[in-house]
Amino acid sequence: MKNLLLLVMLLSFSFLNAQNNFEEGYYIDNSGNKINCLIKNLDWKNSPESIVVKNNNGEEKLINILDFK
Repeated sequence: MKNLLLLVMLLSFSFLNAQNNFEEGYYIDNSGNKINCLIKNLDWKNSPESIVVKNNNGEEKLINILDFK
């Protein structure tokens, strides 16, 4: 019983720790405007095709690579 409890606790901790975080940053749109926002960090290996940003209202938005520089 103790082993089962330990296993459940370890698995729940790993799920809580494995979430992606939003980090403070900015992007530049095609008009040259610098937009400050929170960017979801997905640990990209290469340049991303799109990014997820969160504005000041807390709304998440998916932005395609064609919409920013």
